[in-house]
Amino acid sequence: MLIYRSLIAFVVLAVVYSVLLPYTQIDGFRRGSQWELNVMTAETFAYEKPKASVVVTGSSISYWLNDLPDDWYNLAMAGEGALTGLSIIDQSNLQPHTVLVEINVIDRPVNAELLTGLYGPGIRQAKQQLPMLQEANEPSHVTLRCMHLADYYASRIAERLGYDRADPSQAPTPSTAPIRETAKLESGGNILRAIRLEAVKTGYDESLLTTRLHTLRSLVEKLEARNIRVVLFEAPEDAATYDSPRRNQLRQLTHQVLPADSFTYLDTPLDQTYQTRDGVHMTAESAARYCHWLVNNLPTPNALVSASP
Repeated sequence: MLIYRSLIAFVVLAVVYSVLLPYTQIDGFRRGSQWELNVMTAETFAYEKPKASVVVTGSSISYWLNDLPDDWYNLAMAGEGALTGLSIIDQSNLQPHTVLVEINVIDRPVNAELLTGLYGPGIRQAKQQLPMLQEANEPSHVTLRCMHLADYYASRIAERLGYDRADPSQAPTPSTAPIRETAKLESGGNILRAIRLEAVKTGYDESLLTTRLHTLRSLVEKLEARNIRVVLFEAPEDAATYDSPRRNQLRQLTHQVLPADSFTYLDTPLDQTYQTRDGVHMTAESAARYCHWLVNNLPTPNALVSASP
């Protein structure tokens, strides 16, 4: 009898939870670990099926490209490479006009664990039918959204009542604290940049990189067979690393395995003055500037599709 009552209680709570979920959604609000955010990005693409004409795949370099058009979807993931994003598209039934593939970190393998959690037997069907099972709707994430919503509405109510929620006595007085914090971040960024400048002096494991590039070629060919145009591009990093042995080797091997007369490449911007936080990841200002360049230098989706061999 107790088990029966517990089961009924569980079903009731699950139904109530599912009904209330839509009211906790906040556009653009995502919090979590790197892994959780990657899962959310993948699940949104696979289950909500956004009508994106262009999909961007890549690493954390492209993950920070936030100023993209509304009909673009950024499937790039921090800590991963384009192969994982391409595999997600390959196993989906979505048909974007164009897929942009960032090759900067193409040596990262496909994340099999993430793919299994997305498309494993029964998992896809369960998460599509029961959104409460998706990562973004886990109780911890829903709680964070509710707290954010509560603070938002409390602020709006306070404003309407003419009450300033901020206590002037608690407001920080002008000090050198922000300056020190900025200096600390800059110092950390300089250390990471120095590490990156040293790392690019050595090349990749050629055998491993070639293997990854053949995986890339296979995935690109599978998407192109579905009439999806695939465009390869190299995102800006620190200008001092552009002509380094490591990045030159990447370009050379990529063009060997995926020759430019058979595969489509986006031109690299002539302007190499993009600033980075750590030698790799662009600052917000540079990322926004590159997004603008990317959108304006990519042929229209229809033109790309019609140009497919």
